[in-house]
This record gives sequence, structure tokens and C-alpha cells, in this order.
Amino acid sequence: MPGSMTPISSLTKLKTLSASNNLLGRPVTNKNSKAPAAPSTAKNTDILPTPLPKGLRTILLSNNSLTTIPRSIVNNSNPLKLLEKLDLSFNNLATVPESIANLVALNDLNLDSNVIVSLPPAIGKLKRLKALSLRNNHISSATTPQPLPEELWTNTLLIDMNLHGNPMTSTQLNSMDGYDAFLSRRREVKNKDILGGALTDLDGCGLK
Repeated sequence: MPGSMTPISSLTKLKTLSASNNLLGRPVTNKNSKAPAAPSTAKNTDILPTPLPKGLRTILLSNNSLTTIPRSIVNNSNPLKLLEKLDLSFNNLATVPESIANLVALNDLNLDSNVIVSLPPAIGKLKRLKALSLRNNHISSATTPQPLPEELWTNTLLIDMNLHGNPMTSTQLNSMDGYDAFLSRRREVKNKDILGGALTDLDGCGLK
């Protein structure tokens, strides 16, 4: 798959990259054998060509078999400074790298239906982040340090958060450091009717 996508690197005006519902990250099967090849971390991180077009605004990679965020997306040497939306839902991601902070324009991040336990403090460097969906992951208040870092709540523009399907209650969420700042920001937005009431009854972020 990476070989077939290599020409993407030359598409300098490309704004949206959509590769959802594919086999990205799945072990390659040897044509002469019925057994799949052993999983390779290197292949998983290099699943997309490097570098990607710097003008990308949207990347959609939902419903694949990724276990890590492809290195070309969060590459330190070639950051996608214009990327606004990243959809990695329905994969097998267990962690989010510190290098996520390189996506300085990101405002919409979808990580639904993975196996994520916590987010790194670097998530707080996404100053423009407004929407984050983490439905159906493994985020629990039992995780230490705090699984959703204070920096996420206090240092971003986050107003739309969905945690439905995680092993945690709204009461436990309310006790997290920094969460009050998030609630204040949401309520201010709702009071101004910027989202037309879309935030109504979502103070628990999808939790009971």
C-alpha cells in the first residue's frame, strides 16, 4: 500500500487525504503462504509516504488496523502545520505520541473506538483544538497520572468532548484537575448561542 500511495507526496495542492475503510496497518500476507507475516512496527509507522503534502487540511484514516499514528502525520522534520481535521477512529491505537503537538492548526480530532488509556500532556499544545471524540476507548479514572491531562482542559479551545463508552463516570470526570476551566468555556459558548444549543445536556461529555 505505501508504494501505491507514494505519488501523493507530489500533490502539493492536495487538501484532503481519505484512506478510510482499507487495510492500512494490517500484516501483509505472503503470496506463497496462507499465514500473515509477523506485524512490523516500522511498517505501521511508515504506512503513509513521507513527506505528505504540507497543504493538507484533512486526513481521514478511520476503520483501518493502525496501532500507531503514522509517522508522516506527526513528523518532527515535516510538520503538517495546516492540518485541521484528523480522523483515526476505529483502529487499534493504544497511545497518542507527544509529537501530536506538531499539528499546531488541528481543531478536530476523532479517536473513537480505539484502545487508548490516556493522552499525553503534549495534547495541551494543540492551542486550536475545539473538538475531541474518544468514544469507546479504555480511559478510566483509575489510571495515574490523570488520563486526560490538565493541559487538555486549560490550554486548548476545547468545547466539544465525547467520552461515551469509557469506564468512567461523569462524577469522576468532574474531579479531574483543569476540568472546571473546560466547563466554564463550554457554558460561555452555549450562552452566546454560537453552536445553536448543540452543547445542551452534554456537561458530562457523554458519561453518566
